[in-house]
Amino acid sequence: MPATPSKLVTIITDSASGAAIERRLQEMNVTSYSVTHVRGRGRHGYAGVLQGANLEFLVVTDASTAAKLLEWAEREFIPNYAGIAFASDVLAVMRDKSAPRSRA
Repeated sequence: MPATPSKLVTIITDSASGAAIERRLQEMNVTSYSVTHVRGRGRHGYAGVLQGANLEFLVVTDASTAAKLLEWAEREFIPNYAGIAFASDVLAVMRDKSAPRSRA
């Protein structure tokens, strides 16, 4: 299966905001994403496990959905929550869920 040009939307926020981000993803019909605990340093200092872990949401999607996520982030997320959102161009290899699995 060939790699498909896609967008990777990354949202990093504090753990207290995680549920709000997940609700918004569900409202936008984003059904596939990954969430990991991350730590780092920024304008507000160091954020690590002892300070309450940050969360990183990774969404591989099409350009239209990526644009909608970033518009939402600019309009509602960034003004109200701690965090950052950005998008990158990626090539994604994903299984066609309608195709039967091949066993190697």
